[in-house]
Amino acid sequence: MTPVTDSTVAAHCCHISQNGTEYALLSMHLSIRTRAHPDWVWATFEHAWNPGRCDTMGCYDDYGTERRPRVIKPVALPPAPQPDALYPNCVESRALAAKFREAHLGRVWDNYCLKETQVDLVSTQPATKGRPILDGNSLTERIAAGVSMSTSSCISCQQNASFTAVGPGSSARAASNKAIGDAPVGRVTVSSPCMTHHFVWGLAAIPSMFPAE
Repeated sequence: MTPVTDSTVAAHCCHISQNGTEYALLSMHLSIRTRAHPDWVWATFEHAWNPGRCDTMGCYDDYGTERRPRVIKPVALPPAPQPDALYPNCVESRALAAKFREAHLGRVWDNYCLKETQVDLVSTQPATKGRPILDGNSLTERIAAGVSMSTSSCISCQQNASFTAVGPGSSARAASNKAIGDAPVGRVTVSSPCMTHHFVWGLAAIPSMFPAE
């Protein structure tokens, strides 16, 4: 959550007020694991006004976004030549708009743009087959975590989440894999004695999650 100083922005964001300070939701990751996608499905959303929203990796949504003037098939938004610029608003397709209204979602959600959906570690497309797939958020990764967009991959990071065996006298935090800061992309092999636990990096940020060391 990031403070909002311009009151006009609040009308376009999901926001709350706490102790006299206004906060706005600027980005989010959504993920789910299914039988068809054991490596998880990751969807990254950003507010349309986020500077640099599509920098480095571009933005891809061939279902929920229509470009103006209207075209039959939406095209990806390529990275702008100048970093941290604003990108065009994500105009909902008729199909997505109908689903939003059917679910009685507030119009505030119209401002959040799908940046990419990632289901594989590496590309299966003929032109890029075998290349690592990038998927990152200009706020969550680039600003909050300090990870370059060129080394951001939601699934690879989740695959690299691992811990050594935790025994008596050692806390889970102490056993955390030192590769936590490596920002892996592509296929990831976790070496012994670590074992994978899917995505668990967020747990380390909860103060009461682990005993004091």
